[in-house]
Amino acid sequence: ISVSKQCGMNVAKQYFESNGYKVEDKSMLRGIGYDYLCTKENEIVEVEVKATTGILDQVIITKNECQGKTNRGSGK
Repeated sequence: ISVSKQCGMNVAKQYFESNGYKVEDKSMLRGIGYDYLCTKENEIVEVEVKATTGILDQVIITKNECQGKTNRGSGK
């Protein structure tokens, strides 16, 4: 994992924990399309962390990230 990705993951984890979420690291699981599974009461948030060290002119989303969200969002 790159330094920028790890920094981004730390910021995201801190953000969700400070807002009362339980944060589970799923980044080592391949093919699920997200890095953190955040839960609070009945709310579930799947968080894919993107980080950069340069100018942000585009964000690349992988097929698994896009497909996973589409499948979960459609009730499949």
